[in-house]
Amino acid sequence: MKFIEIKMPKYTLFLKPEEISDLVMAHDQELFIEALQRGKAILRARTLQERISRKKES
Repeated sequence: MKFIEIKMPKYTLFLKPEEISDLVMAHDQELFIEALQRGKAILRARTLQERISRKKES
């Protein structure tokens, strides 16, 4: 599944293409919260992968 990453001042959103139009049109707060939670999980996973990669290189 492809997500679109939207960086904002204090957080990063990860939305599916169809969710962006839903968010813009409806100002759906639940969708916004879901994207925030998804973004936190994805960023944590990236950080963990980077740490593992750096450890393997050492």
